[in-house]
Amino acid sequence: MGNPTLYYYPTTSLTAGTVGLLEKVDFGEPLSDLQITPIRRVSDSVSLSGRASRTSWQSGISVRIVLERFTDDELARHLYSFSSHAERGKHFGFAVDSAKAVAVVPRGTGWTRGSTSILGGGNIFRKWESSADLAADDIVHISDPAPKNNREEHKLDAFTLTTSTSNITLDSGLRYDHAYPAAFRHRDFFPVLYVPEAEVSRPMLTHDHRISWTWECQAILYPWWSATLAEQAGSFAATTADSDEATDIDSLMRTGTTAAIMPDSKDIGGTYERIDPRVSDMFTPTWWRG
Repeated sequence: MGNPTLYYYPTTSLTAGTVGLLEKVDFGEPLSDLQITPIRRVSDSVSLSGRASRTSWQSGISVRIVLERFTDDELARHLYSFSSHAERGKHFGFAVDSAKAVAVVPRGTGWTRGSTSILGGGNIFRKWESSADLAADDIVHISDPAPKNNREEHKLDAFTLTTSTSNITLDSGLRYDHAYPAAFRHRDFFPVLYVPEAEVSRPMLTHDHRISWTWECQAILYPWWSATLAEQAGSFAATTADSDEATDIDSLMRTGTTAAIMPDSKDIGGTYERIDPRVSDMFTPTWWRG
């Protein structure tokens, strides 16, 4: 079993130097609290003829991470330094258990409703934690990208992971169809987070006479992460990577620049769902349903 761990790229440089591109902050002790809250902003309107429509703003997941009254001064220094990265709107990852830092996307076609055995690719974040793996009875989260943003949770019956594939057996059938690049991850692994504007004015790290420290971070799981990262699933730079290994995936995490790559799509029954390809955050409307 691993520890709660933060992952982030503090520099936009392509040169790793002697310390590498990736920073990892190992908490060394269990969290005090973790709150996961699905969020979706919508607005409804009704025409004079009585026809209802909904504008759906991009959904996401709000994550509140709390470590209370810890006395490790070195950890406090690491978390204080990390706050500068997060306040600038830069992305970061977090795992409650670093040994479970696993996320995959479908291999080939998507996953269909009712399926209990599904095939995925390799762990996108295996260079963060090379030995990370899942096992029977782990709880996993499966979600779609925009426009539908369907999400569900399951318990694993079995999980086999290689460098390029994952064979997944769920305890019950999928409730939704999940088109590529749907995302499958451990429930408590959040690969691409950012701190929203409203939280920047509140300090993450506080203390009681510097005898003990409390760290609280309110962040949002970046809604486009699976669509953006899927095509570069094997290219995350490891801690000691040099400039030759720097790729688009590292650029995403270091600079916070994300491009929406999902095409327009049609919902069942002739009702259209349209994606604005310019969307890069959850506060911009991404589809309209008439």
